[in-house]
Amino acid sequence: MEGARWLSRRSDNHTDPTNTMDVTIIIGTRNRAESLASTLHSLSGLVPVPDHWEVIVANNGSTDATSAVVASFAARLPVCEVHEPRVGRSHALNAALRRATGSLLVFTDDDITFASGWLDAYWRGQGEFPDAGVFAGPIDPVFPPEAPAWFPEAFARYEGSMLYGRLDLGPRSKVVDRDPFGGNMAVRRSLFHNRSFHSGFGLVDGKAVSRLGEETLLSFELRRAGVSVAYVAGARVRHHIRPEQVEERWIADRARAYGATAAALDLLGVAGTAIKVRSTTTRWLRYAATMNAVRWLPLRQRLRTSVEYYKLQGYRAERQRGR
Repeated sequence: MEGARWLSRRSDNHTDPTNTMDVTIIIGTRNRAESLASTLHSLSGLVPVPDHWEVIVANNGSTDATSAVVASFAARLPVCEVHEPRVGRSHALNAALRRATGSLLVFTDDDITFASGWLDAYWRGQGEFPDAGVFAGPIDPVFPPEAPAWFPEAFARYEGSMLYGRLDLGPRSKVVDRDPFGGNMAVRRSLFHNRSFHSGFGLVDGKAVSRLGEETLLSFELRRAGVSVAYVAGARVRHHIRPEQVEERWIADRARAYGATAAALDLLGVAGTAIKVRSTTTRWLRYAATMNAVRWLPLRQRLRTSVEYYKLQGYRAERQRGR
Protein backbone atom coordinates (compact mmCIF):
# COMPACT_ATOMS: atom_id res chain seq x y z
CA MET A 1 0.00 0.00 0.00
CA GLU A 2 1.28 3.41 -0.93
CA GLY A 3 1.42 6.10 1.70
CA ALA A 4 -1.58 8.32 2.23
CA ARG A 5 -1.74 11.65 0.48
CA TRP A 6 -3.32 14.31 2.68
CA LEU A 7 -5.04 16.70 0.31
CA SER A 8 -7.19 19.12 2.25
CA ARG A 9 -5.94 22.64 2.82
CA ARG A 10 -8.75 23.66 5.15
CA SER A 11 -7.43 24.68 8.55
CA ASP A 12 -10.86 25.05 10.17
CA ASN A 13 -11.41 21.29 10.09
CA HIS A 14 -8.12 20.44 11.85
CA THR A 15 -6.85 18.35 8.96
CA ASP A 16 -3.41 17.58 10.30
CA PRO A 17 -3.30 13.77 9.87
CA THR A 18 -1.22 13.37 13.02
CA ASN A 19 -4.16 14.58 15.12
CA THR A 20 -6.80 12.22 16.46
CA MET A 21 -10.13 12.88 14.78
CA ASP A 22 -13.67 12.67 16.10
CA VAL A 23 -14.92 10.98 12.93
CA THR A 24 -13.33 9.29 9.94
CA ILE A 25 -15.51 8.69 6.89
CA ILE A 26 -14.25 5.80 4.76
CA ILE A 27 -15.14 5.27 1.10
CA GLY A 28 -13.82 2.36 -0.94
CA THR A 29 -13.81 2.91 -4.69
CA ARG A 30 -12.55 1.44 -7.95
CA ASN A 31 -12.96 3.07 -11.38
CA ARG A 32 -16.08 5.01 -10.41
CA ALA A 33 -14.73 8.54 -10.70
CA GLU A 34 -17.95 10.19 -11.86
CA SER A 35 -20.06 8.58 -9.16
CA LEU A 36 -17.40 9.30 -6.53
CA ALA A 37 -17.51 12.98 -7.48
CA SER A 38 -21.25 13.07 -6.68
CA THR A 39 -20.60 11.39 -3.33
CA LEU A 40 -17.84 13.82 -2.38
CA HIS A 41 -19.93 16.77 -3.52
CA SER A 42 -22.73 15.59 -1.25
CA LEU A 43 -20.29 15.25 1.66
CA SER A 44 -19.16 18.83 1.14
CA GLY A 45 -22.70 19.98 1.95
CA LEU A 46 -22.98 18.31 5.35
CA VAL A 47 -24.07 20.61 8.20
CA PRO A 48 -23.26 20.62 11.01
CA VAL A 49 -20.10 18.54 11.26
CA PRO A 50 -17.90 17.53 14.21
CA ASP A 51 -14.95 19.77 15.05
CA HIS A 52 -12.40 17.16 13.96
CA TRP A 53 -13.26 14.96 11.00
CA GLU A 54 -11.66 13.45 7.93
CA VAL A 55 -12.60 11.61 4.75
CA ILE A 56 -10.46 8.73 3.52
CA VAL A 57 -10.94 7.51 -0.05
CA ALA A 58 -9.50 4.03 -0.46
CA ASN A 59 -8.53 3.88 -4.14
CA ASN A 60 -8.64 0.18 -5.00
CA GLY A 61 -6.37 0.18 -8.05
CA SER A 62 -8.42 2.58 -10.15
CA THR A 63 -7.22 3.34 -13.67
CA ASP A 64 -9.64 6.21 -14.32
CA ALA A 65 -9.67 9.78 -13.00
CA THR A 66 -10.36 8.80 -9.38
CA SER A 67 -7.23 10.47 -7.96
CA ALA A 68 -7.94 13.67 -9.88
CA VAL A 69 -11.50 13.73 -8.55
CA VAL A 70 -10.30 13.35 -4.97
CA ALA A 71 -7.71 16.10 -5.45
CA SER A 72 -10.37 18.42 -6.87
CA PHE A 73 -12.17 18.40 -3.50
CA ALA A 74 -9.09 19.37 -1.50
CA ALA A 75 -10.37 22.88 -0.88
CA ARG A 76 -13.82 21.70 0.21
CA LEU A 77 -13.21 18.57 2.26
CA PRO A 78 -10.63 17.27 4.75
CA VAL A 79 -9.92 14.45 2.34
CA CYS A 80 -7.15 11.87 2.22
CA GLU A 81 -6.49 9.23 -0.45
CA VAL A 82 -4.89 5.85 0.18
CA HIS A 83 -4.01 3.33 -2.53
CA GLU A 84 -4.63 -0.39 -2.24
CA PRO A 85 -3.61 -2.31 -5.39
CA ARG A 86 -5.04 -5.67 -4.25
CA VAL A 87 -8.49 -5.73 -5.80
CA GLY A 88 -11.36 -6.31 -3.42
CA ARG A 89 -13.57 -4.16 -1.22
CA SER A 90 -12.28 -5.73 1.99
CA HIS A 91 -8.66 -5.00 1.03
CA ALA A 92 -9.57 -1.36 0.33
CA LEU A 93 -11.41 -0.91 3.62
CA ASN A 94 -8.57 -2.48 5.57
CA ALA A 95 -6.10 -0.09 3.93
CA ALA A 96 -8.25 2.82 5.09
CA LEU A 97 -8.50 1.37 8.60
CA ARG A 98 -4.72 1.46 8.91
CA ARG A 99 -4.81 5.19 8.17
CA ALA A 100 -7.95 6.22 10.10
CA THR A 101 -7.67 8.17 13.35
CA GLY A 102 -11.32 8.95 14.13
CA SER A 103 -12.86 7.59 17.30
CA LEU A 104 -15.95 6.82 15.21
CA LEU A 105 -15.44 5.23 11.77
CA VAL A 106 -18.28 5.80 9.32
CA PHE A 107 -18.40 3.59 6.22
CA THR A 108 -20.16 4.47 2.99
CA ASP A 109 -19.92 3.83 -0.75
CA ASP A 110 -19.09 5.76 -3.90
CA ASP A 111 -22.71 5.65 -5.12
CA ILE A 112 -24.23 7.30 -2.04
CA THR A 113 -25.47 10.82 -1.36
CA PHE A 114 -26.43 12.12 2.07
CA ALA A 115 -29.02 14.02 4.02
CA SER A 116 -27.37 17.23 5.21
CA GLY A 117 -27.50 16.14 8.85
CA TRP A 118 -26.20 12.60 8.20
CA LEU A 119 -22.84 12.89 9.93
CA ASP A 120 -24.20 14.94 12.81
CA ALA A 121 -26.84 12.24 13.38
CA TYR A 122 -24.15 9.58 13.72
CA TRP A 123 -22.06 11.76 16.01
CA ARG A 124 -25.05 12.44 18.23
CA GLY A 125 -26.15 8.81 18.00
CA GLN A 126 -22.90 7.43 19.37
CA GLY A 127 -23.42 9.67 22.37
CA GLU A 128 -27.09 8.77 22.74
CA PHE A 129 -26.23 5.05 22.74
CA PRO A 130 -22.95 4.86 24.69
CA ASP A 131 -23.21 1.08 25.10
CA ALA A 132 -23.56 0.46 21.35
CA GLY A 133 -20.50 -0.12 19.22
CA VAL A 134 -22.05 -0.51 15.77
CA PHE A 135 -24.51 1.92 14.17
CA ALA A 136 -26.79 1.59 11.15
CA GLY A 137 -28.59 4.29 9.20
CA PRO A 138 -31.53 4.15 6.77
CA ILE A 139 -30.85 3.64 3.06
CA ASP A 140 -33.23 4.67 0.28
CA PRO A 141 -32.57 3.20 -3.19
CA VAL A 142 -32.85 5.75 -6.02
CA PHE A 143 -33.60 3.99 -9.29
CA PRO A 144 -32.38 5.29 -12.67
CA PRO A 145 -34.76 6.37 -15.45
CA GLU A 146 -34.11 3.03 -17.16
CA ALA A 147 -35.86 1.16 -14.34
CA PRO A 148 -39.42 -0.01 -14.96
CA ALA A 149 -42.06 2.11 -13.26
CA TRP A 150 -42.98 -0.75 -10.91
CA PHE A 151 -39.45 -1.15 -9.49
CA PRO A 152 -39.64 1.30 -6.55
CA GLU A 153 -42.82 -0.26 -5.15
CA ALA A 154 -41.66 -3.85 -5.73
CA PHE A 155 -38.25 -3.31 -4.17
CA ALA A 156 -39.65 -1.50 -1.15
CA ARG A 157 -40.17 -5.02 0.17
CA TYR A 158 -37.78 -7.85 0.99
CA GLU A 159 -36.06 -7.91 -2.41
CA GLY A 160 -35.03 -4.28 -2.01
CA SER A 161 -33.16 -5.04 1.18
CA MET A 162 -31.41 -8.03 -0.30
CA LEU A 163 -30.49 -6.62 -3.70
CA TYR A 164 -30.15 -2.88 -3.14
CA GLY A 165 -29.40 -2.54 0.56
CA ARG A 166 -32.67 -0.83 1.43
CA LEU A 167 -33.07 -0.21 5.15
CA ASP A 168 -35.75 1.67 7.05
CA LEU A 169 -36.53 0.67 10.63
CA GLY A 170 -38.80 3.59 11.37
CA PRO A 171 -38.56 7.23 12.52
CA ARG A 172 -37.03 6.58 15.96
CA SER A 173 -33.48 5.61 16.83
CA LYS A 174 -33.15 2.43 18.88
CA VAL A 175 -31.04 -0.60 19.70
CA VAL A 176 -31.71 -3.37 17.18
CA ASP A 177 -30.93 -7.04 16.78
CA ARG A 178 -29.65 -6.98 13.20
CA ASP A 179 -26.60 -6.16 11.14
CA PRO A 180 -26.10 -2.95 9.14
CA PHE A 181 -25.46 -2.60 5.43
CA GLY A 182 -21.96 -1.51 4.41
CA GLY A 183 -23.16 1.54 2.49
CA ASN A 184 -24.27 3.28 5.68
CA MET A 185 -22.76 2.07 8.92
CA ALA A 186 -20.49 3.27 11.70
CA VAL A 187 -18.25 1.42 14.17
CA ARG A 188 -16.25 2.67 17.13
CA ARG A 189 -12.57 2.50 16.14
CA SER A 190 -11.64 0.88 19.46
CA LEU A 191 -13.49 -2.25 18.31
CA PHE A 192 -11.07 -2.76 15.42
CA HIS A 193 -8.25 -3.72 17.77
CA ASN A 194 -6.98 -6.99 16.26
CA ARG A 195 -9.93 -6.97 13.83
CA SER A 196 -10.30 -6.21 10.15
CA PHE A 197 -12.61 -7.01 7.24
CA HIS A 198 -12.40 -10.63 6.06
CA SER A 199 -10.71 -10.67 2.63
CA GLY A 200 -12.79 -13.70 1.60
CA PHE A 201 -15.91 -11.53 1.51
CA GLY A 202 -16.87 -8.35 -0.31
CA LEU A 203 -17.11 -6.96 -3.80
CA VAL A 204 -14.33 -7.44 -6.33
CA ASP A 205 -14.19 -4.91 -9.17
CA GLY A 206 -17.69 -3.75 -8.34
CA LYS A 207 -19.15 -7.26 -8.53
CA ALA A 208 -19.86 -9.96 -6.00
CA VAL A 209 -17.82 -12.73 -7.60
CA SER A 210 -18.91 -15.14 -4.91
CA ARG A 211 -19.60 -13.58 -1.54
CA LEU A 212 -20.86 -10.30 -0.20
CA GLY A 213 -21.18 -9.69 3.51
CA GLU A 214 -17.85 -8.33 4.77
CA GLU A 215 -19.79 -5.96 7.04
CA THR A 216 -22.21 -8.72 8.11
CA LEU A 217 -19.37 -10.95 9.24
CA LEU A 218 -17.72 -8.10 11.15
CA SER A 219 -20.99 -7.06 12.79
CA PHE A 220 -21.79 -10.65 13.75
CA GLU A 221 -18.39 -11.14 15.35
CA LEU A 222 -18.87 -7.95 17.34
CA ARG A 223 -22.41 -8.85 18.40
CA ARG A 224 -21.21 -12.32 19.44
CA ALA A 225 -18.66 -10.52 21.64
CA GLY A 226 -21.49 -8.61 23.33
CA VAL A 227 -21.44 -5.40 21.26
CA SER A 228 -24.88 -3.95 20.53
CA VAL A 229 -26.11 -2.31 17.32
CA ALA A 230 -28.04 0.98 17.31
CA TYR A 231 -30.23 2.22 14.48
CA VAL A 232 -29.77 5.97 13.92
CA ALA A 233 -32.90 7.21 12.17
CA GLY A 234 -31.47 10.60 11.19
CA ALA A 235 -28.41 9.19 9.40
CA ARG A 236 -30.25 8.76 6.11
CA VAL A 237 -28.59 8.23 2.73
CA ARG A 238 -29.65 7.67 -0.88
CA HIS A 239 -28.20 4.72 -2.80
CA HIS A 240 -28.05 5.58 -6.49
CA ILE A 241 -28.70 2.46 -8.56
CA ARG A 242 -26.83 2.15 -11.86
CA PRO A 243 -28.72 1.27 -15.08
CA GLU A 244 -27.13 -2.18 -15.32
CA GLN A 245 -28.34 -2.92 -11.79
CA VAL A 246 -31.98 -3.00 -12.90
CA GLU A 247 -31.34 -5.63 -15.57
CA GLU A 248 -32.45 -9.19 -14.90
CA ARG A 249 -28.95 -10.59 -15.39
CA TRP A 250 -27.59 -8.37 -12.60
CA ILE A 251 -30.51 -9.27 -10.32
CA ALA A 252 -29.82 -12.98 -10.90
CA ASP A 253 -26.07 -12.58 -10.23
CA ARG A 254 -26.69 -10.57 -7.05
CA ALA A 255 -29.25 -13.07 -5.76
CA ARG A 256 -26.78 -15.94 -6.35
CA ALA A 257 -24.09 -13.99 -4.52
CA TYR A 258 -26.48 -13.33 -1.65
CA GLY A 259 -27.20 -17.07 -1.40
CA ALA A 260 -23.50 -17.94 -1.60
CA THR A 261 -22.79 -15.42 1.14
CA ALA A 262 -25.44 -16.94 3.40
CA ALA A 263 -23.89 -20.38 2.87
CA ALA A 264 -20.35 -19.16 3.56
CA LEU A 265 -21.50 -17.43 6.74
CA ASP A 266 -23.31 -20.60 7.82
CA LEU A 267 -20.15 -22.62 7.29
CA LEU A 268 -18.31 -20.16 9.51
CA GLY A 269 -20.97 -20.55 12.16
CA VAL A 270 -22.32 -17.04 11.68
CA ALA A 271 -25.94 -17.71 10.79
CA GLY A 272 -27.96 -18.96 13.70
CA THR A 273 -30.26 -21.12 11.57
CA ALA A 274 -28.10 -22.89 9.01
CA ILE A 275 -30.08 -24.58 6.23
CA LYS A 276 -29.18 -28.17 5.46
CA VAL A 277 -27.98 -28.77 1.92
CA ARG A 278 -30.58 -31.49 1.39
CA SER A 279 -33.40 -29.17 2.44
CA THR A 280 -31.96 -26.39 0.26
CA THR A 281 -31.75 -28.75 -2.72
CA THR A 282 -35.39 -29.73 -2.28
CA ARG A 283 -36.48 -26.11 -2.13
CA TRP A 284 -34.30 -25.21 -5.12
CA LEU A 285 -35.79 -28.05 -7.18
CA ARG A 286 -39.27 -26.84 -6.27
CA TYR A 287 -38.42 -23.28 -7.33
CA ALA A 288 -36.73 -24.61 -10.48
CA ALA A 289 -39.94 -26.37 -11.48
CA THR A 290 -41.88 -23.18 -10.79
CA MET A 291 -39.36 -21.14 -12.79
CA ASN A 292 -39.83 -23.41 -15.80
CA ALA A 293 -43.57 -22.85 -15.57
CA VAL A 294 -43.44 -19.06 -15.23
CA ARG A 295 -40.25 -18.18 -17.16
CA TRP A 296 -42.28 -16.68 -20.00
CA LEU A 297 -44.00 -14.21 -17.65
CA PRO A 298 -42.74 -10.63 -17.27
CA LEU A 299 -40.19 -10.19 -14.47
CA ARG A 300 -42.70 -8.24 -12.39
CA GLN A 301 -44.98 -11.27 -12.11
CA ARG A 302 -42.22 -13.73 -11.22
CA LEU A 303 -39.87 -11.49 -9.26
CA ARG A 304 -40.08 -13.29 -5.90
CA THR A 305 -39.81 -16.73 -7.54
CA SER A 306 -36.80 -15.68 -9.62
CA VAL A 307 -34.95 -14.09 -6.70
CA GLU A 308 -35.54 -17.09 -4.44
CA TYR A 309 -34.51 -19.51 -7.18
CA TYR A 310 -31.18 -17.78 -7.87
CA LYS A 311 -30.53 -17.23 -4.16
CA LEU A 312 -31.01 -20.93 -3.41
CA GLN A 313 -28.90 -21.81 -6.43
CA GLY A 314 -26.02 -19.77 -5.03
CA TYR A 315 -26.52 -21.13 -1.51
CA ARG A 316 -26.58 -24.73 -2.67
CA ALA A 317 -23.48 -24.37 -4.85
CA GLU A 318 -21.46 -22.71 -2.05
CA ARG A 319 -22.45 -25.33 0.52
CA GLN A 320 -21.55 -28.15 -1.83
CA ARG A 321 -18.14 -26.60 -2.44
CA GLY A 322 -17.72 -26.65 1.33
CA ARG A 323 -15.77 -23.41 1.49
